[in-house]
Amino acid sequence: MASVAEIDGLTVPSAFLLDTYTGAAAAYSVRQLKSGATVAMRVRRVTGAGNTGNDDEADVVFDTSLATPTISLDSPVRNFSAGGSNATTLGEFLNVGTVPPYNGGLAFSNADSLTNTASCFVDEWKDQSGNANHATQSTPASQPQIHSGTVDTDLITEGATTSRPALQFDNSSTRHLQITSPAFRMDIRTCFYVFRETTSVNFSGIVSCADISGEDFNRTAASNINTGNGTTTFGYIAVDLSSSAGGANKNVRIQGTKPTPHSLASFKSDSTNASLQRNNGTFDTATHGYGTNVTNPGNAYVGCRYSAGPSNGLTGTIQEVIIYDTSTHQSNMSSINNDLNSYFGIY
Repeated sequence: MASVAEIDGLTVPSAFLLDTYTGAAAAYSVRQLKSGATVAMRVRRVTGAGNTGNDDEADVVFDTSLATPTISLDSPVRNFSAGGSNATTLGEFLNVGTVPPYNGGLAFSNADSLTNTASCFVDEWKDQSGNANHATQSTPASQPQIHSGTVDTDLITEGATTSRPALQFDNSSTRHLQITSPAFRMDIRTCFYVFRETTSVNFSGIVSCADISGEDFNRTAASNINTGNGTTTFGYIAVDLSSSAGGANKNVRIQGTKPTPHSLASFKSDSTNASLQRNNGTFDTATHGYGTNVTNPGNAYVGCRYSAGPSNGLTGTIQEVIIYDTSTHQSNMSSINNDLNSYFGIY
């Protein structure tokens, strides 16, 4: 994790991950990854049909009072939708009530006179790479969730030893985010994913991609959880890569060690090989069968697999996604893994 310094009583990182390991094509996280990145996501609150504040939206800013700026109930909110709001923090925007240890255990005010605590969903997960490859979902029923709507309750979190905010997905093929401008190539890349599978589902996807013709050339950009082939509880992490070059379908699946639910999957590929590791462990490597189409990405999704459209949604959470569309930083993968682990407490 980046070191910190005290300036006028505020704790600020001396460097963020993407400031040190530059050149990411897309990066999404519940924590701040790059200097200058302020807004983590745009959210929608749900209080119930016809109730005050229902379906109002707001941008959520990283909480810079924390040693590592992260989204929290104390995160500032701004840029409200037409319904407007008097809230200054996410906790007020949702009317969460009293959630210790926030504000010394004091209640968040009901700034908008809501009739109940609002549940909260993600419209857009902001890309912190600087490339504006935001991951969005405009259909309300298809948005991942970050607050349950239960009074006196914190954000949805993940981590057995270190609880951090997380986006909750529910195994629906429609509940996913789509990367709006997938301008990154998929044949040579370096990727990092922090996620948890809470229920075993065969071939559930973390990040998925397809070429400009819609062909399923790369079902998962970095990791695909597979609970088939004789596994019982949680399956191994796998990567499915395929293309139809010259009419021949080419596939390779790289099987990682059967994971504990909370995992860090790291993936790299070059012109010949693709390699996957779990929790900074040993790489599993295979020769890939990429065709000529793989440099033309057209659709990319977070939280599901792509097979002629979104399918096989994840049942679980995602906390961080970082994609480099080159082999840059493959020599630094262990250091990057350790940074992610230091914050999320995975292994």
